[in-house]
Amino acid sequence: FGTRFIYLRFKDTEGQYSIVKGGAFQICDQPASPTVSEDIAACQGNTIMLTSSSASPGITYYWEGPSGFNSTQQNITISNVNTTNAGTYKSYAVVSGNCLSTASEVELSVVLLPSSAGNILTTATECKDATVFFVPFINNATNYEWTFPSGINIFAGNNTNNISVTFAGYIGSFNLQVRGSNTCGTSAFSAPLNVNTCFCRDVRNTNDGGLSSLRNAVGCANPNDTIMVDPLIIGQNINISSGFISINNNLTLQPPSENGFQSDVSTQNRYLSNPERLSIVNTTNEEIFRVQPGKSLILNKVDLFVGNEIEAVGVLNSGNLTLKDTHIYQNINFDGTAIINQPGGSILIQGQTKILKEE
Repeated sequence: FGTRFIYLRFKDTEGQYSIVKGGAFQICDQPASPTVSEDIAACQGNTIMLTSSSASPGITYYWEGPSGFNSTQQNITISNVNTTNAGTYKSYAVVSGNCLSTASEVELSVVLLPSSAGNILTTATECKDATVFFVPFINNATNYEWTFPSGINIFAGNNTNNISVTFAGYIGSFNLQVRGSNTCGTSAFSAPLNVNTCFCRDVRNTNDGGLSSLRNAVGCANPNDTIMVDPLIIGQNINISSGFISINNNLTLQPPSENGFQSDVSTQNRYLSNPERLSIVNTTNEEIFRVQPGKSLILNKVDLFVGNEIEAVGVLNSGNLTLKDTHIYQNINFDGTAIINQPGGSILIQGQTKILKEE
């Protein structure tokens, strides 16, 4: 052991020798490799420590790692870790200043925080019982956290970027947001998307057409549906001005009180004697409802105002019409007709159904 010298020269093919070169080198008893930390998976931004130890006396330490890292500390601390710190770190036990052991290795991986969420993509106004919302993949996210009010349920794709939800009768609007998460933390929430859950089959205004109108609700209803009416429009007239509403499915139309909703109406218009009745006014020279053959319409606690046109009709029935506690108003100054029952049509009268005259 100790310092030794070695000299070297070369002989070419013609027997000529090069200039002699030499140098000192160290012969030592190589120390055992140090014991180092287990492999580490660190969260982005955290501070970690890599440790090294040896039972051999007189040991110093030398570390080398990614991006040109080196240190002569026994234990090294890395603050605010990121991907440039990830990789293999090698620790050597050193004696006599330059006699190194074989390396012991520890692998450092860095788990990045989820990126910011992008914009949620869907139709802002939902016109069906269920729909899909999705957001572009969030980098480094393993889960997706969606915000919903009570009454809205995810039935497919939970904790993913693509979810299917049912509104389960929820009426109104809410702000939808999403954020990504993983074992290291969460991203910021996305910009809120305002979602209006007025169903296609709900009546939420008195317009004659368009989303949330009676005409639209009837047009997209499923067979045997009961048309849902928002209590806020009780006390107002639903005006029919652009032609009859065709009944192509078996439907029930009634005020919200019959569906378990109670309206809070303090004022009534001149047509409404009971705020828990539904009022429909005809301003055309056609019928309000045309019940197609083989289809049924149940009107429960509905007030139909035939209107002021000579050819106006309350209901033109070729199917099965049930009138339960329904009032049909005719103007005494005009010849409008309450009901026309076509061949093959049937009418069932229940409760306090009346045909009344008004000025």
